[in-house]
Amino acid sequence: MSDNRLKILKMLEEGKINAEEAYKLLSSSKEKKAHHLIIRVKEEGGENVNVKIPLNLAKTITKIVGNIKGIIPEETQKKLKEKGVEISDILEGLSDMIPEEPTTLVEVNSDDESVYIGVE
Repeated sequence: MSDNRLKILKMLEEGKINAEEAYKLLSSSKEKKAHHLIIRVKEEGGENVNVKIPLNLAKTITKIVGNIKGIIPEETQKKLKEKGVEISDILEGLSDMIPEEPTTLVEVNSDDESVYIGVE
């Protein structure tokens, strides 16, 4: 259960809000679930990369093949590796628990390039 939902239920328990108010708050606080692994590499004057992979597919491929490198463009892998980011390690960490909310996993920014890996 999310922190927001727990706070709302705690307010109800403490009598700060009534059941109808709690219901309205809970109904309006539906949280966005993360569904995709996003990889973005932006390079000034270079080729930009934008990869969007369904998390279920990424997890399945990782379990079957042992890694997901085969569906990520080699240039993206190269740029990530140059930044010290190993995509297989990130996905291995995700295989046990997929974040319920959009989460930034890796973000590296410099003057002329940026790398973003997250779930959205």
